[in-house]
Amino acid sequence: MGIYDRGSKWLIQHFGDVLLRLAGFGNVVRWKPLQAEVISPGQLPDGLIEAWLEGDPEPHLFIFEIGTYPETRLTEQLIRDALTVFLDRRVLPEVVAVLLRPRGRLKVAHGAHQSSRLATTELRLRWRVVELWNLSAEALLALGLPGLAPWAVLGRLTGSPVDLIRDCRELIDQHPDPLERESLLAITWVFGSLRYNDLDLPALLGGREKMLEIPLFQELSEEFLAKGITLGREEGYTLGLEKGLTQGREEGITLGEEKGVEKGITVGVRQGLITLLKARFADFTPQLEREIEAVPSHERLEDLIRVASACGSLAEFDRIFRA
Repeated sequence: MGIYDRGSKWLIQHFGDVLLRLAGFGNVVRWKPLQAEVISPGQLPDGLIEAWLEGDPEPHLFIFEIGTYPETRLTEQLIRDALTVFLDRRVLPEVVAVLLRPRGRLKVAHGAHQSSRLATTELRLRWRVVELWNLSAEALLALGLPGLAPWAVLGRLTGSPVDLIRDCRELIDQHPDPLERESLLAITWVFGSLRYNDLDLPALLGGREKMLEIPLFQELSEEFLAKGITLGREEGYTLGLEKGLTQGREEGITLGEEKGVEKGITVGVRQGLITLLKARFADFTPQLEREIEAVPSHERLEDLIRVASACGSLAEFDRIFRA
């Protein structure tokens, strides 16, 4: 997940009760985040929460996995999470997958069924899948919980996107802790960039300069700058498989995949550069965007992302861009 993974984990650690409500568990009396030390390195779940529900004196374990898009590999991760916690604690946890954005017709299964080769052993698991785009953004905000704002920005919307972002900011402004309030604004910006690249999100959330000074955003900055590269490689691989297999019938499957991956990487890196420039410089122009769209090499675009992150003005970037 890259940049979104960091923000999601912060939300789980600080607003786990809100995430439980998002997943349909609204009767939480108290809760606490747990360190996921039971999972081996490289296989950590995004979040492990212990919560007490109304009318039940015994705590419940909840595992959360946050996916940027639906992916088949998420099913394997959910199975691993459930079984590892069960083996360590002798308790089967409640498992929840939260998906931020749709991708084509891809869906995450709501469970898994495995049988041994001789059919003498069988494993059945099911879990809850929350697709944010199927939840009403207005209904989430109406609950009045500031920790829901970053999730609501990706919800189903019937009104104006500009009004939605402003409503998110107003709700976050009600949170009493100033540091957590700033972090909620930063994550709302990051999550919002998944859907609303055409909006000036920093301005709507309080001003570009103010947003860039938020500590959590500064911690996320390296991942933010690399967003186009990371997503480009992920989407490029998928694009390579899809287009490569079709084109491969004429040119050879291997060549088709290579060309598809290359094109996908370039598209992703280019979008990352444009997103960064729009976020940093209010005077970014459509003309410059068209010129960036014409840059054919993802290596050149990656170099320009580094320039855009270090330069002090759009004029400085433009001078280096044209050198």
